[in-house]
Amino acid sequence: MTDVKFIKNISIFKDLDDEEVKKIAGIATEKTYPAKTVIFTEGQTGAKLYIVKQGSVRITKVIREGEKQILDIIEEGEYFGKMSFIDGGEHSATVETVKESTLICIEKADFEKLAQDDPAGGFRIMKALSVVTIEILREMNDKFVELVNYMWGGRR
Repeated sequence: MTDVKFIKNISIFKDLDDEEVKKIAGIATEKTYPAKTVIFTEGQTGAKLYIVKQGSVRITKVIREGEKQILDIIEEGEYFGKMSFIDGGEHSATVETVKESTLICIEKADFEKLAQDDPAGGFRIMKALSVVTIEILREMNDKFVELVNYMWGGRR
């Protein structure tokens, strides 16, 4: 079982009671990866949520002719893979460990079973994931508008 105290401190689990956190910890697995290990690649189908327990990972996206653009660095206590965890679709970016990292993994199928047994807890977690995803979308919209204004001088 994964460390319950650590899980409770992750933002998407903060509204869960102690029993619900224990259930999440019960379905979570931990694995340590060496530095520069690819966790998943852009376009790969995914259905897991990852939480960085120790270390850090780099999120990159290919932008042209194989050139990679760093989108984010995810540190201890943060999580990634949320879009594929929600919809079971393809990953939109590649994730690689920066240094040796211990990741906590929650399988979508295990979470869905848990959510069937505890719909209120499952709802609170999915709502928290949705809020984070919406915040990212709003930020992307703002950046898009900035780019359009830069490229066309605000004439659109």
